[in-house]
Amino acid sequence: MNVSNANDAYKNSPDRTKLCPVCGISLLNIKKTRKVGCPECYEIFKNEIKEIFKNIGVTSKYVGSMPKRIRNFNSVLTTRIAIQGKLEESLKKEDYEKAAIYRDYLRALEKTPVAGDAEVADE
Repeated sequence: MNVSNANDAYKNSPDRTKLCPVCGISLLNIKKTRKVGCPECYEIFKNEIKEIFKNIGVTSKYVGSMPKRIRNFNSVLTTRIAIQGKLEESLKKEDYEKAAIYRDYLRALEKTPVAGDAEVADE
């Protein structure tokens, strides 16, 4: 392939026209640099990014490690997120009894303030 054919392929690539509506980066640019422009790119180009990872040999999820000082960190917010995920999974499996338990637990958590959100009582 000569240089002019390579330039034509670049100009006519459909990946060049797929843009992130948030930051404006093209899918072609992501493929070339292996860098996204913003966090939304991960969701917008989810399937394409998975394909890029597959092509370079990355096939498993990153499980990494947590810093020791926050390894056991747990808050109302993280609990809400975890329970919401379990609720959605129960609904997908049509396990409505578990889903009802998770729903009730989420309702109880809604009454618990997130750290820093607690209102100060008037004196």
